[in-house]
Amino acid sequence: METLKKYDVEPLTPWRSITELAVSPDGKAILYTRVTVNDEEDAYDSHLWITSVETGESRQFTHGLGRDFSPLWSPDGGDIYFLSTRSTGEQGEPKARLWKMPLTGGEARPLLEAKRSIESPQISPDGRRVLFVSSVEEESEARGDAEETDVIWVKTLIYKQNGVLKLNEGTRKQLFVASLESRESKQLTAGPFDIISPAWSPDAGSIAFVTNMEDYDGSLTRDVYVVEADGGIPRKVTDGKVMTSSVSWSPDGELIAYTGYEPYGPNYRGWRNTEVWLVPAGGGRPRNITKDFDRTIMAFNARLTWSPDSEAIFFPAPDHGANKIYKVEVQDGEVVPVIQGKQSITTFEVFGADNAIAYTVSEPTSLDEIWLHSGQGTRRLTDINTGLAEKWGFVEPEEFSFEAGDGVRIQGWIMRPPGFREGESYPTIMDVHGGPMGFHGYGFNHKFQLLARHGYAVIYVNPRMSTGYGESFAAECCGHYGEKDYSDLMEALDYAIGRYPFIDSERLGVQGHSYGGFMMNWIVGHTNRFRACVSMASISNWESFFGLSDIGTFWVPWQVGFGKDPWESRELCSEKAPLTYVDKVETPILLMHPEKDYRCPLDQSEQLFVTLKKMGKETELIIFPDEHHLLPVSGKPSHRREWIRHTLRWFDRYLK
Repeated sequence: METLKKYDVEPLTPWRSITELAVSPDGKAILYTRVTVNDEEDAYDSHLWITSVETGESRQFTHGLGRDFSPLWSPDGGDIYFLSTRSTGEQGEPKARLWKMPLTGGEARPLLEAKRSIESPQISPDGRRVLFVSSVEEESEARGDAEETDVIWVKTLIYKQNGVLKLNEGTRKQLFVASLESRESKQLTAGPFDIISPAWSPDAGSIAFVTNMEDYDGSLTRDVYVVEADGGIPRKVTDGKVMTSSVSWSPDGELIAYTGYEPYGPNYRGWRNTEVWLVPAGGGRPRNITKDFDRTIMAFNARLTWSPDSEAIFFPAPDHGANKIYKVEVQDGEVVPVIQGKQSITTFEVFGADNAIAYTVSEPTSLDEIWLHSGQGTRRLTDINTGLAEKWGFVEPEEFSFEAGDGVRIQGWIMRPPGFREGESYPTIMDVHGGPMGFHGYGFNHKFQLLARHGYAVIYVNPRMSTGYGESFAAECCGHYGEKDYSDLMEALDYAIGRYPFIDSERLGVQGHSYGGFMMNWIVGHTNRFRACVSMASISNWESFFGLSDIGTFWVPWQVGFGKDPWESRELCSEKAPLTYVDKVETPILLMHPEKDYRCPLDQSEQLFVTLKKMGKETELIIFPDEHHLLPVSGKPSHRREWIRHTLRWFDRYLK
């Protein structure tokens, strides 16, 4: 029996050690959520910390059991509001409540709760109310005595959500507003739809939000709506043509900015960059102000942030492996980079008259830290993770690029093992990112560092379908999975072998997660050059993916079927399914899958595993109970360690 504990996989780091920032109204302090691993509970702790903008001195602000997150300041800066799962003495499953605590310290007290967890809270500009989103049982989808039975009763097309392990836990997310004085809540929306990205108007009289009140499940189009904070009928502000994802009100109250893209073709075929749009708050013709900026806006990591004078909007976007912050002028749409560099910016806040920016950064050899960019320059404020690189011997990757066979330039990186010696050859592993519209780059990667420490060289590249290289680069493989994305990877490996003589071309491994897992299953059916493969949370059969994935009903026609559903494109779905080529597989393949992965469901690995086993191929299947799609970065610490150890075990067996 192979032992797993012989593999040292420390330090096990959180996916994001700093997850949220909130700058005080006077600009002198920053609240942030710090996440740490709690091995005793096999979970993660999160508490609020506060740092001085002037000195960078940090101290822990909240303590105790439970997870504290989503920090908010009162408008006068005297009180702190936050969500927490800490106990209030009541029975039942933990849920997030809104808590309040004076800035000067003292005991936090529970302020507000809903039937289910509170999400996305925002204090009104006048400090009198709070808006939030919470899941409710939609009356039109009611299931009778559902709370008295464990039987699952499904009436909606979309009934799963990755990360929500309990099905039918409240059918819809609706908008609420509550008085901070009386603590009485009022539900402002109801219907067979979810509310996304609510935002207060500057005068605290209205709330903008994103949804589709007419056909939420059947369409990906989302619109901006506005509802009075006292209640009333929401009015649609936009024109029903854009797949909107987030919204932000201008400080002068005249405009609403939102992110989204205008799809084309049936079933939203193909990929488009997410853009910044503007619409008058009272309604009118929307205007795309980043149409000439050929990058996709990553607004899910940070809300669009206005300058105090309402003349510019700040946003994050990927560019050649880095996450950068840009500014677009409202009048003429000019986009300029504000913070650049070979780094990954994960969240930020703009504040003060000079548009100072507090932001979090990770780099290939360092985890998240808070930095400050202002008229006085750029400096790091925190140092909570600065000692890890020296203690654990993290290695710096080397960037390379090459010209693919059709002339397109492809960017990649290679990481040498610590203690690398010239003249020696090393087993080498290529990693393929997920998405597929994701990207590798300049952020810290725990998995790569551990592979390198265990004696492997690591190659990672951004093939066609990666973001950060323009719309056409990301869109080129829609409907063409396994074509130029696959050839880019193989050509990258050929280039790296020719350039770096320490790569042992006879000891090559390959691994990938999600879309990267799809590519693993595709690769082993199309080449035998790898001696071992690890396929994680993968895809093998597009027809079953359509019905079982939480995104399948739109993803398959969007990404695979040229706008057609599987029953209209059965031949194409089969052609692009790795399961079709299973008879050609000779590479030993380890399949690992979270049990409750609703994004790339478990059946995708099970189908491939059973077929490979039936055919006498070398394969194993590892299933992680009660985990969802993001297990490699946010699963239970014990499961993440075992995930990495199985990866090392498999590669060691065949490459060493």
